[in-house]
Amino acid sequence: MLGILNQIFLFSLFSLLLASQALSAKLSVVSWNVESGGNNPAVIAQQIRDDFTGVDLWGFSEVKKSSRNIYRAATSDGEGLSSRYILGRSGGGDRLMIVYNTDRLEKMGVEELGHLRFNGGRSPLVAKFKIKSNSKQFLFMVNHLYRGNTHKRQKQARGLRDWVRNQSLPVIATGDYNFDYDVPNGPGNQAFNIFLQGDSYTWLKPTVRVSTQYSDRDNDGVNDYNSILDFVFVANGATDWGGHIANYGPA
Repeated sequence: MLGILNQIFLFSLFSLLLASQALSAKLSVVSWNVESGGNNPAVIAQQIRDDFTGVDLWGFSEVKKSSRNIYRAATSDGEGLSSRYILGRSGGGDRLMIVYNTDRLEKMGVEELGHLRFNGGRSPLVAKFKIKSNSKQFLFMVNHLYRGNTHKRQKQARGLRDWVRNQSLPVIATGDYNFDYDVPNGPGNQAFNIFLQGDSYTWLKPTVRVSTQYSDRDNDGVNDYNSILDFVFVANGATDWGGHIANYGPA
């Protein structure tokens, strides 16, 4: 994700609501690139408190290790629920993190796909969860693919496509994929095409698609970019959960 000029910072936000007989209730998911390179963690935490209630799963990217508990605490402040975090080990100051509602979800396991770092990237972070109310299990994954290395980004996309084909559980995959999907109707870059080959993943497309990166270098008040970098995908049984994007875009 690209940093924002003139002290304006971008986050991409999705609220994904999944409702199906298998879930017995809505499962609310938020994916957010918090832009660790220049954000104010206290401001991000306040936005979490002010703008969200009842979220079951958060997929954060670009998290500083020192900010992990700030964000985790904000997800449950004032809501009467308990939450825990899972912090990825790769990425240095730009890590991946999952926060989950422990009242509704039980963590069954965690895996980092280190073979998809390709010497310097971030390992996809995958957690296996069980819904306490009905014992249904699923995988939740957060990604942040390469920005500056096209070849490695394509290798990551291919690896994630091959990985999901070997999974038997439903999968929700969120994060900053750097797929450069032109608004409103594409195309995306080659990594986007590789990732979706064979219908391994289904993109939950927002009804209205807007750019998830923003910069105004010439100060004309118009976004210099017109592409989507951040996505929510589902795979396997999760494609039947009736998921939709409730809120989406930069701020």
